Amino acid sequence: MTRFIKADRQKTINFLNIYYNANFVKLFNFEKLLFDQNSKTAVVIFGGTGDWHGITSEIMDFLVSLGGADYKQYIILVEKRGFCLDIFSGALDIFVKEKNKLIRNKDGDYQFHHERKDNKICLKEDTNLELNIIGTV
Repeated sequence: MTRFIKADRQKTINFLNIYYNANFVKLFNFEKLLFDQNSKTAVVIFGGTGDWHGITSEIMDFLVSLGGADYKQYIILVEKRGFCLDIFSGALDIFVKEKNKLIRNKDGDYQFHHERKDNKICLKEDTNLELNIIGTV
């Protein structure tokens, strides 16, 4: 399987810009964290070819600090199948509220696994988060 590379991330961002009618830009130096000021929308993107994903404690702490902010917040999970990218979206607040159900590594960073069921994705770590497919590129 090929890895989720920078070009895949850019295709995903281009799709999200159209889907959410936004112009996402990176927040700070985080490749995964994007924000659009005009539409007041924030997304965090996870991509890959397998079911494992990780997020640093630094990014998670920032996401926690967003709680209650006056804009839309989504977790985006991209599953790469050959040359196709299946893009899923779910509520970021559920992901953040249930962070204690995620696996922590020795550095304190968070890890999780997903399971696809048709056009939905759930986390194997028994959270209430459900992501729905929003497109394929």
